[in-house]
Amino acid sequence: MHPGSGDVDLWPIQQQKELFALLGDIPGQIGVELTDTCLMIPNKTVSGIQFPTEQDFRSCQVCRRSVCPNRAAAFDPALWSSVQHD
Repeated sequence: MHPGSGDVDLWPIQQQKELFALLGDIPGQIGVELTDTCLMIPNKTVSGIQFPTEQDFRSCQVCRRSVCPNRAAAFDPALWSSVQHD
């Protein structure tokens, strides 16, 4: 999962700043910069947290956006209901 993936209510892209802060000097270590709008340079760079699960999981399963060119899995209403959200 990464900031901005799934539904905006779950992990807003603005929390990219906090993730970068946890990881230290990202530009110095790997050359990735975070813009004021929380996008990364170089383009197509991905950040986030990877974790093992017993079941296959894709952030798309908890994303209610119906039109997405990169959707990797169908929206799962039961899974959406089970996660904490406002």
